[in-house]
Amino acid sequence: RVRHELIPLLERDFNPAIIRVLAEHAQIAQAEEEFWAFEANQVLLALCDSSGGALRVDALLKLPLALQRHVVRAAAERAGLTLDFEHIEAVRRLASAEIGRKSRHTGLPGGTAELARHDGVRELMLRSGGLNKAAQNDYEYRLPVPGSVQVPEIGGCIRARLLTVQATAQVTGQVTAQVTAQEGGKPRSRVIISPSFSIHGVWAPN
Repeated sequence: RVRHELIPLLERDFNPAIIRVLAEHAQIAQAEEEFWAFEANQVLLALCDSSGGALRVDALLKLPLALQRHVVRAAAERAGLTLDFEHIEAVRRLASAEIGRKSRHTGLPGGTAELARHDGVRELMLRSGGLNKAAQNDYEYRLPVPGSVQVPEIGGCIRARLLTVQATAQVTGQVTAQVTAQEGGKPRSRVIISPSFSIHGVWAPN
């Protein structure tokens, strides 16, 4: 319909030279894409660690935004992944996240992205295939109260709200706040999410 209806309409009612203009823009876009692909691969080689696998995150985040996106896409293609804009942005958010001793992961179509710290250097690894069971259970997210956090490992969003400020306590390995977990589009209230993403009954201070 674009070729047989929309373009003739534009040519007739808006711009008689629309076909030539579109062809010129297509040539410009192709040349720019070739440039960005070459540039991104050169930068990708410079950002890789000695093994050629992981990207040095601090150096990646110093790049201009457009180049960051192209480098992430190039790294994904090298790993056998095809990412759309949404997933490229998810990888960029992962790269910008805080990280402690444990690595962090983001699920991608056909693979995963992992943020880890090696010898004090933050590194980003993209790979095809899923995480092994140990890696799936090994994740950590900061949950603001009140607030929310996306948890790709459970395919949902966890929202928390403050119940009381009269007492505080610490429960190792669990979120000590009442939260609402939304999973599969259905909200679940009064739950606590642990790092192994099992769901426990609500805990609240007296």
